[in-house]
Amino acid sequence: MCFLLAVKKTMGTPLPPNEPGDLCNNCWGAGNPFGDGPTPMYIWVQLFDYKPGPLWDDSFSEFVNMPHLLPQKYYPCAWELIAGNFLIRWELYLGSTGAIMQQISPTAYFWVGGRVPRCLTEMVDPLPVSGQHAATGGTLKMWWDEEGL
Repeated sequence: MCFLLAVKKTMGTPLPPNEPGDLCNNCWGAGNPFGDGPTPMYIWVQLFDYKPGPLWDDSFSEFVNMPHLLPQKYYPCAWELIAGNFLIRWELYLGSTGAIMQQISPTAYFWVGGRVPRCLTEMVDPLPVSGQHAATGGTLKMWWDEEGL
């Protein structure tokens, strides 16, 4: 089974115009960890160095091993992609960072968790192996394209 994403790789201010409330004020802006630049409309997320877990199926390999381009959704500090039966979300809360990568139905997690402090771009799998894990361990990374901002 092949999962292909054809998404325009443009970057820029979220929800133009770029005014207070449109920025992810948790991480971008004066004095914040990601600086004064605009919040990206799209971020990349990829899982690295994982091990197959109890629910692993070889058909997951192609999806899990590729980078995914997530559009900004719901509010300026959240990005989400639903691709077929898979969900990936990255959220930058006021005091922490949260992320999930999973098969939707039946539920099987590749990565799920949250970490303090806020504005992380990399998180190591925080959960022990459970019966609902398709992958264990690993590092989930987020980045954005500086070009086009």
